[in-house]
Amino acid sequence: MNAEKITEDSLKGTKEFIDTLFTAIGKDGFNDEKAFRDALKKQGIGEFNTNLWVDYIKNYRAKWQEPGRDFLLHFRLWLENVKREINSYAAKGMAPDLSFLNRISMNYSGGKQVWYVEGGGSWTYPNPLDSPVIKKIVDQNSTKRVMNYDTWYSRDPESIQKGNFPGWEKRDVSSSYSTSLSGSSKVYSYTKNGKTLNILDVDVKDAQSYANFKSDIQKLQGKLSGGINGIVIRNIGGFGAPSDLKDVFKSLPNTVQKLTLFFEGKDTSSLIALKDKHIKEIELYTNQNGLLGLDKDWAINPNALKGVDFVPYDYNNDIDPRKVSPDALKTTSITFQVLKFDNVDNITTINQGLKIAFQDKYDLRVFQGYWGEGSWITHLDFSNVRNIRTLKDMNLYGKVFYDLTLWNENNVFEIKSSDLARSQFSALIVKHPSDYGKFHFITPDNRNVDTLYISGNASSLEQGWGTQLAAAISAGRNIFKKIVVDDPNMVSLVSSFNTYGWNISVK
Repeated sequence: MNAEKITEDSLKGTKEFIDTLFTAIGKDGFNDEKAFRDALKKQGIGEFNTNLWVDYIKNYRAKWQEPGRDFLLHFRLWLENVKREINSYAAKGMAPDLSFLNRISMNYSGGKQVWYVEGGGSWTYPNPLDSPVIKKIVDQNSTKRVMNYDTWYSRDPESIQKGNFPGWEKRDVSSSYSTSLSGSSKVYSYTKNGKTLNILDVDVKDAQSYANFKSDIQKLQGKLSGGINGIVIRNIGGFGAPSDLKDVFKSLPNTVQKLTLFFEGKDTSSLIALKDKHIKEIELYTNQNGLLGLDKDWAINPNALKGVDFVPYDYNNDIDPRKVSPDALKTTSITFQVLKFDNVDNITTINQGLKIAFQDKYDLRVFQGYWGEGSWITHLDFSNVRNIRTLKDMNLYGKVFYDLTLWNENNVFEIKSSDLARSQFSALIVKHPSDYGKFHFITPDNRNVDTLYISGNASSLEQGWGTQLAAAISAGRNIFKKIVVDDPNMVSLVSSFNTYGWNISVK
């Protein structure tokens, strides 16, 4: 189905609005404040937000401009871009997203005024259902979720926390199974259109609750009509609660329709015990406040999700402080930013995991990192697999990475000259104006790794070694202080790549 066409009247009105803003706002403030106010009023922007915009723009140069940032310049560039591109986007059924005009805010922090201002929207579909992204979300919600519903909305924190789903009636039936339940477990019955699902909900708040959980599952499995269709486990890794649930996960039935996990600590390594289970849907949430659902420490072994069909993404930690009060629920899907492998992994299972993350299940949001669709997880962590020294023999599917974490025994990081050409450190060469691919090392006593040691002879170098050495030096620019080689013939070869002027010596 094609997107709904933008009408001539709508297109004309949008063009007039953009033209008015561009004319009314100059490079240093207002050219015509009244025209600006009238345009926002006609667009439906309230007086309060209009006054905020006027205050911000009028006093920007004198009061609000931050070093290295020029809001007025970038806003005018955005308006110019809209004027230039509006016809081509209209042909696709898209229009400039002007919703940012209602999202300006100002508050006081430490006695100073703090502004939250966006400098221009993106392109959007006036009818959300015309958007391929929205269509995909609707399809996932209606066909991939076990408790399906036919809208494109994500579930809000309260719905996630309470286990509520649009269109599903929830009843607490725990009293009917009291002889089979420990104090920390409950059973809920969900019904929709004649379909019934039974959900076991348990809080593993302490060691005893954890111990009771396995027996609860065994007792209930034969008593519930239709069996246990879904399991909710709360407080994993919370204060006083266990973080290692491998035994519990291994004891689950081989086929599970729905598994919902709430992690309060960032250790998700227990998930690997699910790798041989077939799970139709797994939900991975945290209740941690602020933006911790986006914290870079969230890591996952992709092999854990080998048998999982779908992982929904209900992100709720908004960066706009006006929208979330300090004591509000901030329950959110976890945004994983690290692929982390376990000590039982080897090059075969690592490649299996990379295939899951970058090919087989690449369409799942859980493997799309911070930025979402079109992106990927950009941090690889092999610190648990101590024999991994490079990315040699790994299928990286053409991806590049900002971070590579490795185990190292001491302060010297060794690369064999014979391995250098196949090390694939070039995957750490990232084209970014202000960031670069980096090494991170985990050592037994937290000592700093300060030496790059290239062992072996120059005769062992293979074609392409220089590119990989340059990448390794770049990735270690803030770590290494010197280079050590075995072969004196290596000194002159390495020197040409010694961008940072480190001392080079022969061992």
